[in-house]
Amino acid sequence: MILNILYCLFFGILDFSIYLYLVRNDRIPKNILVVALSTIILIVFLHAGWIEISGLMKWNDFFGLLMFSIGIIILYFESKFQDSYIDSRKESLNQKLYERFKPVFDFVRYKLIYIMIYVYQFLAVWNDSYR
Repeated sequence: MILNILYCLFFGILDFSIYLYLVRNDRIPKNILVVALSTIILIVFLHAGWIEISGLMKWNDFFGLLMFSIGIIILYFESKFQDSYIDSRKESLNQKLYERFKPVFDFVRYKLIYIMIYVYQFLAVWNDSYR
């Protein structure tokens, strides 16, 4: 139970840090960045199987959930490309439709994706059938 809470905190902090860095353009101080990266590397090494610790999530499960966090970065840059493409065609689009579409697209891109990925990670940590 305590490990599940720690996993949820780990993925929550990781996803929120990615959100702050990409969307809000908050710069993370170097000392916090070093500690965060060191923690991520340590956790990855603990799950790699070189050291047997009972209670830890299996490597495949942990790596899959970690890939969802890394997938946030990929989705962000893909959506930036799509956003620039739509903006370049703005004149040829129906302005009324564009004005309705843009806020919805921004909400999905900047908020909903992060929430959905964390909710899945949370559920997968607490329920093995989601892994």
